[in-house]
Amino acid sequence: AFYDTYESQKAFLHSHSYTGNTLACAAANAVLDIFEDENILVKNQILSAFIQQEFLKLKKFDFLGNFRTCGMISAFDILSSKYERVGLFVFQKALEKGLLLRPLANTIYFMPPYIITKEQIVYVVESLEQIFKKF
Repeated sequence: AFYDTYESQKAFLHSHSYTGNTLACAAANAVLDIFEDENILVKNQILSAFIQQEFLKLKKFDFLGNFRTCGMISAFDILSSKYERVGLFVFQKALEKGLLLRPLANTIYFMPPYIITKEQIVYVVESLEQIFKKF
C-alpha cells in the first residue's frame, strides 16, 4: 500500500506470515512436477469430454436444462418447482449416495478432483439419474 507516488518510496512495508514458506514452495513444486510428469492437462481434457458426454444423459429429464461444461466443471439447472429449495434437496439426496455436489439455488455444479476416474464419473451420473427418476 502506498500513501504517495511510487517514486517517493513512501510505502507501508509489510509481508505475509507464509510468504515464501519453504514447505509450501516444495509442495507447489511437487505438484508442478506431477502435472508435467503425468501429463495432467491432457488427461483433464479427455476427462472433460467424458464428463460432458455422461452429463448429456441427464437431458432425458425434461425438468433439467442449460447444461454447460467448462474444463472439468459441469453444471445444469433444475427447472422444476416441485420442491421449495430444489437445489438443496438434490444436494442432500446426492450426499446420501456419497456425492458432494454444489447447489446454487436451482443450479447444480459438479466440480471433481483431477484424480477422478471414468468409473466414478459414471457413478455420479447414474446416481443423479436415480435421484431424478423419483422426482
